Amino acid sequence: MKHFFLLVLLFIALSSTAQKTRDIDFVNFNYNVSSIALSGVEILIYKNKANKKVIYKLEAKYYEGFKKKNKKIDISEEDFDKIIEAIVKINTSDLVENFASGLDGSITELEFGTIFFNSIKFELWGVHKTQINTNLKSFIETIQLVLKVAEINIEDYN
Repeated sequence: MKHFFLLVLLFIALSSTAQKTRDIDFVNFNYNVSSIALSGVEILIYKNKANKKVIYKLEAKYYEGFKKKNKKIDISEEDFDKIIEAIVKINTSDLVENFASGLDGSITELEFGTIFFNSIKFELWGVHKTQINTNLKSFIETIQLVLKVAEINIEDYN
């Protein structure tokens, strides 16, 4: 009986999490190194609901050398859902625990929310892939997933 009760609770928890992830309509990623010119990267991933069909879009602005690049592509629902699932795993108390600030360095922003601009934004200074084995692991993995889907390399994360 205990196992059945635990199974029911697990099912309810998973289904409520799945329903919550569907409420997120966009993910916006920004990255910039204050001391390096032409280092800015902006990636916007969103649901486009048109003609009773949902299309998942990715728009990116970034630099390759001295040339500014713009990318607009469709992505799969599976990739969008993977990114949302990764975002849901980020523990905000882990981000607070690793809080740091400085004058020069990289700034990583991750914002997500609904089409009506109800959103949450994380802005962290000095995050690097070498911190993958710290409490920042879920945040870094989320950023790496966004970059993989966008097919963009940033030395601090890839």
